Amino acid sequence: MTRDEFLNLYAKLTSKLSDSELEQLHNLLCKFEIEKEDLRILDAFYMPNGDTKVPAIEELTPSQMKYELRNIFVLLRNNYSGYDYFNKKGELDNLKNALEEKVNRINHNMKTTEFFEIVSKDLNKVIKDNHIYFDCNGEIFNLGTCVAPYFTDVVVEKDNDTYVVINENIFFNKGYIIRQNIDNYIFRTLPSSKERFLIGILKDAYVDNIESIIIDNVILPLHKSRTADVRFNEPNHLVNYDDHKMLVLTKCKMQEGVDYREWGRQLLDGKHAVISVVGNPGGSSIMCSQIIEGLNDNGVWNVESSTMNVYQVTGIPYRYYSSGGNVSTKKGKYNGQLYVLMNKNTASAGEALVSITSNVSNVIKVGTNTMGCGEFGESTSYVLPQSHVTIHLPYKVFYMEGFHEGIGFSPDYWLDTDNIIEIFNNWLVTHKE
Repeated sequence: MTRDEFLNLYAKLTSKLSDSELEQLHNLLCKFEIEKEDLRILDAFYMPNGDTKVPAIEELTPSQMKYELRNIFVLLRNNYSGYDYFNKKGELDNLKNALEEKVNRINHNMKTTEFFEIVSKDLNKVIKDNHIYFDCNGEIFNLGTCVAPYFTDVVVEKDNDTYVVINENIFFNKGYIIRQNIDNYIFRTLPSSKERFLIGILKDAYVDNIESIIIDNVILPLHKSRTADVRFNEPNHLVNYDDHKMLVLTKCKMQEGVDYREWGRQLLDGKHAVISVVGNPGGSSIMCSQIIEGLNDNGVWNVESSTMNVYQVTGIPYRYYSSGGNVSTKKGKYNGQLYVLMNKNTASAGEALVSITSNVSNVIKVGTNTMGCGEFGESTSYVLPQSHVTIHLPYKVFYMEGFHEGIGFSPDYWLDTDNIIEIFNNWLVTHKE
């Protein structure tokens, strides 16, 4: 049965039940879902207050490691919204067996950090989710990915069916015509009179050790896009330029008394509207919806969300999904050109803003791909019973068009500069009517 089929069946089944009857149904279903011993483990380490700090112990015995590994997989299986997604062909089941064999061979005490480094690296072979991480006294073990653009120093323009080098570099003379097929290595960047491209690749820094690519028998070193790591520390603010306004959102943080719709309406005063979520680590997607509503009259987030019914949050020990998202694709009233600046540090609610801008008729995204930290969200904190290490675990699923976990949203035009706003504004003034 597919997820959609289950949701339809579940809705029909429960639509006429009272609250007490629904609770009885869930209690009956839970008997088939969670073993009593697993339920005891789950109860042991739920943290109602995610801000509570619990010191992890320094060292684990072989027996503690064995039981802690089991605890981790009980928690993942029952309370992690991405478990089924990453276990489609039994990948996590196989990984569990392999990890158990590895841990069973350890016959000495081990530092807690060393144990979690082993576990997290193996889990990360299957789970690619930037919301999951273990916190061992401030040392973080993340299960995400870092798929980012890595560029060479060569820029080309397309001239009919050929690519011509247009910048000064130490590898090719300016005007050199590339002979090799480079279709797999090109990234469209801000154009002039012709289509212009950066040369590089997307790679996961945690996995791929590629340091260069070969073009026309010349070795071209790769560097991580200079745009990818940019962050801004100043508060959210609106900048007025001669012919446009730019809303710089460094955080999606709700502030009492702030009218976010008004921020969106103020963007209407310019010839173009620009929103920067470069370096935005997230916060509230409600704030993003209100900004786009002010600009566009439609701030509906085009996402289908599902909630994993976590036992400790709901009191119902049964893992099911309830649909709760908006999937309207109706465009709003803004007919001008909206530009969205983003980069690899744009995450979570910052990515929600990128998603919500799909309501705008004309939107162009500039920068790099986003973090890819958005398909599984709304994390809950747990403390593992043997080590007292805290794990942050998502219990919601968000299905966003064009989004890929670990890769995020891709821009229409890629940049390779740490001076994003100045370069973009200079281009906007020079090349746009």
